[in-house]
This record gives sequence, structure tokens and C-alpha cells, in this order.
Amino acid sequence: MSVCSPPPHPPPSSLLRPCRPHRRRPAPRHRPAPCRAPHPAVAATVRCAFPRHTLDGADVRAALLDLVVRLGLLLRRRDQVARELTLKLTFAGGGSWEKTRRLGRAVRA
Repeated sequence: MSVCSPPPHPPPSSLLRPCRPHRRRPAPRHRPAPCRAPHPAVAATVRCAFPRHTLDGADVRAALLDLVVRLGLLLRRRDQVARELTLKLTFAGGGSWEKTRRLGRAVRA
């Protein structure tokens, strides 16, 4: 048999018919699962540390205001509302002070 001779058997009929695009089937209908929020974080924490002993009240107030803003953004990003706030101060000498305040009812903005 030479290289240029036709094949001994004709190709199957599936190769001879013209290619047609497949009919599209409608997408199966499904019910999406109910959307459940993941378990919210139990605590949100922001921290600030001064590099050295600080007596200037303006610097301390500015740092505290920055902490409040960062905590608010964190809670909003998580779509959470605080029920309780705890302020904990740790001093350079090793002492600490902690104050917890339970908030009334949760209010969403």
C-alpha cells in the first residue's frame, strides 16, 4: 500500500457530516442556599504603644482618638455592634489599669 493511496475503509459517518453547533440546554434551575453570616468575631482589638514614657496629654489624647477611630472602622467593616468596651492601660513601670463599660442597647448607624 502506498502512502498516497486512499484508506481501505471509508471514515465513519460521524466524521463526514458537517459540524453543527450543539443546541443549548436551559440551565438547570436551582435554589441558592440561604445566606448565613459566619460566626462574628467575639472581640475586636486595637492597640497603641508609645516608644518612650509620655507625659504630654495632647499626645495621649490624640492616640486615644486614633484608637477609637480604628476600632469604629474595624467594627463597621465586620458589620458588628459593640455591647461592651474595655479600656486597658499598661504603664512603663509594669502597672496596669482596666475599665469596662457595658453599653445599653445596640444602635446601628
